Amino acid sequence: MTLSVDLFFSFRSPYSYLALPKTLQLVADYDVNVTLRPVYPLAVRVPGFFKRTNPQFARYVVLDSSRVAQHENIPFRFPRPDPIVQDMTTLDVAEHQPYIHRLTRLRRGGAARRPFAGLYRTRSAACCGTAASAGWNEGDHLASAASAAGFDLAAM
Repeated sequence: MTLSVDLFFSFRSPYSYLALPKTLQLVADYDVNVTLRPVYPLAVRVPGFFKRTNPQFARYVVLDSSRVAQHENIPFRFPRPDPIVQDMTTLDVAEHQPYIHRLTRLRRGGAARRPFAGLYRTRSAACCGTAASAGWNEGDHLASAASAAGFDLAAM
């Protein structure tokens, strides 16, 4: 009997990125389907979140996710540019968000019918932002990730 798992994934969350290798291993080892459920990051989903939370929250996430990556031997760095336009000094989140909507649509545009391919594509896109060179939003990084999973980014 095939089991199904929903993976709620944020392109800004380091924990989403760090969960992908184990999720891919789960799919390889067991009869399980993983369906990606993209979610907008807290900065977009919950206006004012970073202004209301403990001022040390962002620092803790940076330290903790780096420790997890090192422990799990996962190449890791925060994406450049950040998928959310936010002033990290004032914690103000810009009203106009040019990146995150496209990244989230990358998953929704047809991959919902092919969850396993979507999982690989999401890992590729996340790697473009987190572990690969800076400028994931430039050139053909995202198009290459979509193409590797059999999708046409321009059509999405």
